[in-house]
Amino acid sequence: MRFVPVLALLLLATGGLSACGGCSGNPATEGFICGSQSLMNGTYEQRRKALEAEAAAKEAEAARAAEERRSAEAAAAQSGGEVAAAEAALAKLDRELVQRHQELAAAQQRAQGRSAAQKELKTLEQRLSELEAEYERVQQADAATAVTEAEIRALEAENAELRRLIDATVASL
Repeated sequence: MRFVPVLALLLLATGGLSACGGCSGNPATEGFICGSQSLMNGTYEQRRKALEAEAAAKEAEAARAAEERRSAEAAAAQSGGEVAAAEAALAKLDRELVQRHQELAAAQQRAQGRSAAQKELKTLEQRLSELEAEYERVQQADAATAVTEAEIRALEAENAELRRLIDATVASL
């Protein structure tokens, strides 16, 4: 009589094993029999490796995105530094243009009665006006036509040349 319950259990087990052909390989939804079969044939190990590979790919993508973000932030900071340097150079040039006007006005007062010196100072005044016009154009440039270092250097060079000419003219008075 003990044989009947064991036989019934054996039949249930073999019937359950034959029904395991439809096991999903997902431990969250499988029962004991499919889970045991999955352990034996390596389904769980394969699924674990696939999930690890997926997690590693996502981590690599996140690291790449973080590196791109840091690179963009560094470029923005560098660009911000260049803009600040350009603004500082333009502010300095603005102060120097005011100084050139003052020097030119003082030289014109000293040149009273000297027609050659007055003519030279008039030429210098015209060049100063042209420099100021170019300075205004550069200063009002919008973001689409950002001021370049070359434009600022050209303005500074013209300013230095005017300073030299004014000083030479004043020295000759």
